[in-house]
Amino acid sequence: MAAFLDHSSRLLHERFVDREAELAQLVAFLAGPAPVGTVAVTGPPGIGKSALLREFVRCCAELGVPSALVDQAVQRTPEEIAAYAAQQFALPGRTLEELFAANGRRVLLLDHYEPGHELDAALRAAQLAGSGELLLVLAMRQLPPASWLQDADWSALLHVVRLEALSRPAALSYCTRAGIAGDTAERITEVAAGHPLTLTLLVQRAVTRADGLSHAALLEVAEAVLRSAMNTPESDRGAALEIAALAGVASEGTLRAVLEDGDPGALFRWLCVQPITVVTPHGLAVREPFGSFLIDSLVWRDPERVVQLRAQLRAASIDALRRGSSVVRLPHLLRLLALADERGAFRRALVAGLARGLEVGVLRRDEQGAALAMVPVAPMRALLDGWLTHGLALCRGIRDGAGRLLAWTTTLPLDAPAWGTTSDSMALLTALRQAMHVRSGERAVVHLTWITPSEKDSPESLVALAMALHWERALLMPQLAVCGFLSDEATVNRATVWDVFHIQAVRSQWAGMPFVLGVRDWRRRSITEWLAQPDVSEEDAEIVLQGDALDRSLFAVAVVQALRDVSRPERLRGNPLLSSRVVARLAGAGASEPQRIHALRQLLERAIAELGLRPQYRRWQLVAESAYLRPIESQERMAERLGIPFSTYRRYLKSATEWIVEYLWQLEVGDPDGAIRGGELLELPLKSSA
Repeated sequence: MAAFLDHSSRLLHERFVDREAELAQLVAFLAGPAPVGTVAVTGPPGIGKSALLREFVRCCAELGVPSALVDQAVQRTPEEIAAYAAQQFALPGRTLEELFAANGRRVLLLDHYEPGHELDAALRAAQLAGSGELLLVLAMRQLPPASWLQDADWSALLHVVRLEALSRPAALSYCTRAGIAGDTAERITEVAAGHPLTLTLLVQRAVTRADGLSHAALLEVAEAVLRSAMNTPESDRGAALEIAALAGVASEGTLRAVLEDGDPGALFRWLCVQPITVVTPHGLAVREPFGSFLIDSLVWRDPERVVQLRAQLRAASIDALRRGSSVVRLPHLLRLLALADERGAFRRALVAGLARGLEVGVLRRDEQGAALAMVPVAPMRALLDGWLTHGLALCRGIRDGAGRLLAWTTTLPLDAPAWGTTSDSMALLTALRQAMHVRSGERAVVHLTWITPSEKDSPESLVALAMALHWERALLMPQLAVCGFLSDEATVNRATVWDVFHIQAVRSQWAGMPFVLGVRDWRRRSITEWLAQPDVSEEDAEIVLQGDALDRSLFAVAVVQALRDVSRPERLRGNPLLSSRVVARLAGAGASEPQRIHALRQLLERAIAELGLRPQYRRWQLVAESAYLRPIESQERMAERLGIPFSTYRRYLKSATEWIVEYLWQLEVGDPDGAIRGGELLELPLKSSA
């Protein structure tokens, strides 16, 4: 047995890169003591059940264990299955009882198995009466039915291996092995949402066709995946699926609010047992990528219907939100947030998390140590340690299906007593008030989310759930003027929900730790008003950052940081200058963050060029260009190339930086038309920049 286990371990390292853990489970069942029992491999269509069974068959062959794989098992009788397996095993018996009674390890694999047929009873009887040496593997879309679990004898032999979506690194690795990298690989990974069949089809299209990721190609893949997942449903069932997909999370009441035909109760019960749906504590969700594919197909076929459904779903949830109790508030809020994001980023992240089994609840006192360990900066831990003593009721934990704490969130009012506990916390409070432009007497809060390091590579689902919890808390605060969302830069870059909800990012630093503060203004429109009409112009959301000029000292710090980052545009995200008056004028009203970054880079390059227009500052300009626009070497080397001592280089750079700060400050507070002649900085099409 030891040699058998050693050989199987080597096999797991040599092949089947993306399902090693599941394959290892099957090998462990095979190598375990008798009776080896039944393994139900479950998962939605296209998740890789058949591929796993075929790989296990190859593994069995190399381990010297006879195996028999029967496809479309539900269409075969017990006698047909027994006869085929006996032939594969080279056994004289021709019944299931004889197969299961034989000695020696063997594996019988039944693909596309569906419970509820006569085969259930035949397999149960044969296994319970057998030698315990035959491993039965069933690949099925649903979890084992309750009748199996209630059978004391058979359930004792039953094991379940659930196949979930591939991780993002695994999907990117698959693309890399196919010769696809960069933006194309990222786009494929995003669309596939960890679904192996979709991933395979998209990679094949990208490799073999020049238009592999065109809109038409994506629709073709979507239709192929939907056809493989289910037969074409009746019209009322198809409509129910589309409504559930649009809603993000749906209930029987959701269907009742918008369905024109059919019985909402019966349709919801039908939805609950479909392999492409998942029932969660907040409602039923359509798994990804099936939900996005259903929506894309409907948008292509009947865009007016999509607009109508969104409006009906939104109106029903707004009404329920205004009348409902705290018990029903979060599901309706999740639905409204999913509807507010027509690009689908929030909905995809939300559904992926719910399908994974993520749960939210009050942070428990016995979790405080683990929660504080997620906070990377000691002064922040000290602040939150004090806050947890008084504000535990405002803290929420996000856990996986096993109850392990993955992230936690809290809402901290800026007038809370906890801010006065240390000098560091008072410094942070001052920085937050300045960054959020909180005026005297206004009510403001900051939402904080901390994620365990093991989840930092793919935080999208955790951030989506945290965002919904913050929105729920903010709904309960009347006269709320502005919200802040505090996070680290890596999490913001990976999770895109800030862009979805028009949250402006401001980069700052406190206690030696860089962080990004998201700011959302609610002075002109309340949260409920925005949820009711999210497609109305969002310029009012930015008024807090654009209404007044930045403080001179903060402006100078922002300019220095922007100069250091101008050669790396991705580092300019969240710089306070993006919300300055001069950048807003250059980029135009309603410009996106990339367009503002584009305008800011032009502004900085022009300011450096202005130095060269004045003969006395020509050397300053050369130094500034080398340090900021082309920082390819150390400053010592650049000083050597310019033929000046390093001390002189540093002095010139300091003087140039101070001149640029003053020049830009005058543009910020003075007459822009007098400083930027004839719109010279607008020669590039800012409004159409990506």
